[in-house]
Amino acid sequence: MNGLMRLPHDRRPVLGIVPLGSANDFATSVGLPLEPGPALAAVKTLSAYPIDVVRVTAGAGSESDTSYYINMTTGGFGAEVTSTTPKTLKRLLGGGAYSLMGALKAWRHRSYRGTLHWDDKEENVSLLLLALGNGRQSGGGQVLGPRAKLDDGCLDVLLVKDFRSVMELTSLIRELQSFPSDGRFVRYFTTTQLTLTTEVDNSPWPLTLDGEACCYDHFCAEVVPLALRVLLPDDCPLLSSNSRV
Repeated sequence: MNGLMRLPHDRRPVLGIVPLGSANDFATSVGLPLEPGPALAAVKTLSAYPIDVVRVTAGAGSESDTSYYINMTTGGFGAEVTSTTPKTLKRLLGGGAYSLMGALKAWRHRSYRGTLHWDDKEENVSLLLLALGNGRQSGGGQVLGPRAKLDDGCLDVLLVKDFRSVMELTSLIRELQSFPSDGRFVRYFTTTQLTLTTEVDNSPWPLTLDGEACCYDHFCAEVVPLALRVLLPDDCPLLSSNSRV
C-alpha cells in the first residue's frame, strides 16, 4: 500500500489481492477467495473499483512519518493482542489465535489515555480499544466497523471505554452487539479525520495499521478519497453501490 500510494495517481496499477495471512480479514469481508489458486484465477475476471485509502501521519514537522493502509487500524488492547500473538500460534490456529490471546490478556488489561480530535470535537479518553478504518473486521473475524464502506469518504471509528467490574463488562459486551453512537462504554461514528495525542507522562499507544505494528504518541488518520483501484466482486458488501450490509 505504501509503495502504490507513493506513485502518481494516474500511474498506480490496479491492486489484486491474494490472501496469504493468518486471518485474511480484508479478503473475507469483501468476498474474495481465500485460497491462492482461486484468488489468482479471480484476478482475470474481477472488476476494478476505486476505493478510499487511509493516510496516517505520526509526529510533526521534519520528524513526521507517513503510512497508508486499507481495512482497519486498531489501537490499545486490540493492537497489543495483534502485535504479541506468536507467529507459530497464528499458523496453528489462524484467526482463532487472536481470540485466544485476547482472552488471556483480558485478565490483565490496561487502559490507554489520550486526547482525541475529530470534526469540531475534542475529548480526553481512557480507552480499552480504538478502531478506525474503511473495513469491517480485524483480528481474525472480530467485527469492529459493521457499517463501513470502502468508497464513502469516511473513517468508521469505534471507541471502547475501559471497564472496572464484571458487571460493567457485561454491559460493554451488550453494547458491542449494537454499536451505539453514544453508549456508556461504546461509541461508533464516522469522520474524515481523527487525531490522537497522548499525555506527556503517558506511554505511546500501540497501533496496528492493518497488521503492521507501530507505537505513536501522536498521530493523525485521514481519508484519501478514491485513491486506489482494487479488484473486487461486483456484489462486494463494502461498496456503496451495494445496499447489502
